[in-house]
Amino acid sequence: RYDLIIVDEAQDFEPDWISSLLSQLDAKGRLYLLEDADQQLYARDAVELDGAVRLECHDNFRSPHAICDTINALGLSSKPIAARGPYAGSLPGFRTYSDEASLRAQTLAAVRDLQARGISLEGIVILSGMGRSRSLLQNTDHLGEIPLHHFTGQYNADGNPVWKEGELLVESVYRFKGQSASAVVFSELDFEVLDDAMRHKLFVGLTRAHLAVEMVLSPRAEKCLGEALADPGRVC
Repeated sequence: RYDLIIVDEAQDFEPDWISSLLSQLDAKGRLYLLEDADQQLYARDAVELDGAVRLECHDNFRSPHAICDTINALGLSSKPIAARGPYAGSLPGFRTYSDEASLRAQTLAAVRDLQARGISLEGIVILSGMGRSRSLLQNTDHLGEIPLHHFTGQYNADGNPVWKEGELLVESVYRFKGQSASAVVFSELDFEVLDDAMRHKLFVGLTRAHLAVEMVLSPRAEKCLGEALADPGRVC
């Protein structure tokens, strides 16, 4: 029995998973659930606990102020977030792609732009808006002359994931959730509806960066974000 159990990212837990933990508490034990519905990437029911004390905080201490302003301007969170970090930063760069060749070229250009601003490859992560099976970037070994570090989709005999070694990390936004990097290139963003699920994905990706974000998106995704800027909160 435990005196204290803390569950982080509780919005991604099934309610039954939380219920199963209650039996592990001492009679006077406490359970803390830390969750953010704006970062919910999986379609799961919310956890409801009778008699729970609820505290809310919409402060962001990681992201540059400009990134927080972008999130608020696009209406990606249920309530405006307040930037509490020390770095003002700059607005995300937006690049569009139309095919595989331009996707590679624009993603590489975003990486080179971040390097020119003094951020090393080790401090940059390319996040894909697609799952690994549909992603081009997560299934390629080089971007230009840069060897990519990515999950191969395979596991060794001990059940551990097998990685392709490289200098620049490529991950899905799902697998990188809970982590952070100095800079993020948020690529392979292709959508025509800015619904809650896509808002959550964009919110998670944008808030992974400490310093800067570059976005690489399809023309229809760019159009959708443009409409959201004109009317935050709409489903385009």
